[in-house]
Amino acid sequence: MTSDMDGAGLGLRLFCASVGCVLLSGCGSDDGGGSDSSSFPAPVADECITDVSAGAHDYACDGLKYTVSVADRCLHKACGVILDVHGWFMTGADEERETGLAARGNDNGYLVIQPTANIGPARGPFPEAPSWNHDVDAPKLYTFLERAIAAWHVDQKRVHVTGFSQGGMMTWRFLCEHSDELASVAPGGANAGYGTVSASGICRDGSMPSEIPILYMHGHTDALVPFAGAAQARDVIVSAFGMTGPENVAGDTGFTWSRWTAPGGNVFEFIEHDYASSYDFLKGHCFPGGLKGSLLTCLGEPGFIWGEEVMKFFIAHPKQ
Repeated sequence: MTSDMDGAGLGLRLFCASVGCVLLSGCGSDDGGGSDSSSFPAPVADECITDVSAGAHDYACDGLKYTVSVADRCLHKACGVILDVHGWFMTGADEERETGLAARGNDNGYLVIQPTANIGPARGPFPEAPSWNHDVDAPKLYTFLERAIAAWHVDQKRVHVTGFSQGGMMTWRFLCEHSDELASVAPGGANAGYGTVSASGICRDGSMPSEIPILYMHGHTDALVPFAGAAQARDVIVSAFGMTGPENVAGDTGFTWSRWTAPGGNVFEFIEHDYASSYDFLKGHCFPGGLKGSLLTCLGEPGFIWGEEVMKFFIAHPKQ
């Protein structure tokens, strides 16, 4: 099940906005775009994205802040794009400290968007903090993603979404509403269907998205988002897509990484881990391989680094 918001998807809107974007769609390669730099069109600024040069830029658009990291090569070739969404009590800068995706995108030919939510209400003993209002903010994030694709003539075969906690919920939502337009997604520490999935599907209405590759991570001892919901979503996805498996991808005493494959070759990969934060109210709700000493970073030396594996997964799974 997909939704085009106002009746036009990314491809159609870009066709109307820029014929050049459509002509370049699919021309990029997995290593950072393959179009000839001598014929690649210059980036196009708009009333929101006013600076289209290389580097890190902050934009204020439609009531939200967006930090966009633009590799130099994205001015000369069609780059991919990653929307990397933070969780509750975090900012876009915090997300980068945990995932390193802006830095990794610069090295691999991806433009990376890391938005920051507005301040939300206090919760329990915790004060007001950045918090996504999903029904209000999801359309805004989608619109900004469209703007970025048009501004930098992004390779539409390499449009990806990832996020953790509330950002993982946003990732599931984008999968459900825009799977036809995305290459692959990587939610972490968040259950599909806003915590409840039906036997028929992982989306809020009980439906399933179109099949695209999914990399999903969840901690066994997650104290904020119970693992039982992750297992439920896993089972529904595998059943609905008629997948076979699991095949062991990697693992050690601290984590297991499994892969299921659909008849057409689409994959669902699930990383479940036993790592934990030092904070009891989080426990397994943490980033393996994040910033040492951070509240949300798993303790010790985990067997994988989440941001690194997300980057590898996106590189390996452009839109088919």
